[in-house]
Amino acid sequence: MSKIKAILCDFDGVLSESCEDTFLSWQFALSQFDISISKEEYFLEEGKSSEEIALSILSATNSDSKLAPQIIEIKNAHYQEHGEYRFYPGTEELISWAKISDIKFCIVSGGSKQRLEHPKNQPITSQADLIITAADVTLKKPHPEPYLSAIKKLGLKREECVILENAPLGIQSACAAEIRCIAIASTLSSKYLLKAQKVVNNLLEAIEELKKWQTNQ
Repeated sequence: MSKIKAILCDFDGVLSESCEDTFLSWQFALSQFDISISKEEYFLEEGKSSEEIALSILSATNSDSKLAPQIIEIKNAHYQEHGEYRFYPGTEELISWAKISDIKFCIVSGGSKQRLEHPKNQPITSQADLIITAADVTLKKPHPEPYLSAIKKLGLKREECVILENAPLGIQSACAAEIRCIAIASTLSSKYLLKAQKVVNNLLEAIEELKKWQTNQ
């Protein structure tokens, strides 16, 4: 394996403890139309765009697809009011280690640019060397385009990068891009994450794994 020159992080569920709040917002929005979804069902969809998630849920529940825009609007409003914008322990440590080690710290998210640039997210997002959002790509995860677009903009090779992901769709994207991946079991059981090269319990463990990989080159 080559030396790590860039760490490509998903945002929600890897850096930001936003997945629980996002689920609660989806749950609230859907409940307005008597539609229910379990936490596991949502987390298996996590990584898709809001439109894709809404349409998938509506299809699975035999509901009218025309409800999607309304549901998304209610979900976004609920998150804006109730989201707490917390970051996982280890987020600042990861950024500090990357900068000390001359490693690019990048965010590759299926979320909107507007949400990532929210003032409460800026203490972290402002430190990124590169941010790829849903608006920057044509094809979303699990397609490899988001990660391939990132390494192209960085001018790096696949083997010089490592991806941190928490969602099966993101791991599929990493595998399709042929970039090594560490999966973090922050939202789903490790049984859903086994396609990654390594599965860990939290971001702090992921940092230790990155340090091992870098030392053993």
